[in-house]
Amino acid sequence: GEAAAVEVLGYSPHFTVKELLLQLLQATGLSSDESSSKVVSRSRRSVAMLAKAVVEDLAESKVTVFLFVNNIEGHNLRSVDCQKLLSDLAALPNVYLVATVDNLAAMALLWDRRLATKLSFHHLHVPTYCSYEDELMYQNE
Repeated sequence: GEAAAVEVLGYSPHFTVKELLLQLLQATGLSSDESSSKVVSRSRRSVAMLAKAVVEDLAESKVTVFLFVNNIEGHNLRSVDCQKLLSDLAALPNVYLVATVDNLAAMALLWDRRLATKLSFHHLHVPTYCSYEDELMYQNE
């Protein structure tokens, strides 16, 4: 079947939920990038409506989605709306969420039991020993 991959740089201060939704639409071909941009304004309600539509469309789709989130505890991913969206996506049988976390203590603070259950994480300690240069370049923004 069809598969799509979407990468989220959670450490980027420029990341938005709207950007994630538009990336999902574009990667899966469920809607054109152009029409989605016209429908969604900057309002929270508008983004919430798009999130609901994307989750519903993905639930009915046969496309497998691999969602890679680098630094799931990143500042712009901490909102209740974003965490709910990620958990709704992860709960779909055709969406596979793979995430990294830099601070294990942050995980307990981000998710209540309900969200943690929907996310259904399997914790693996896999240090990369890579430099934090990419993440640090956003430090002063």
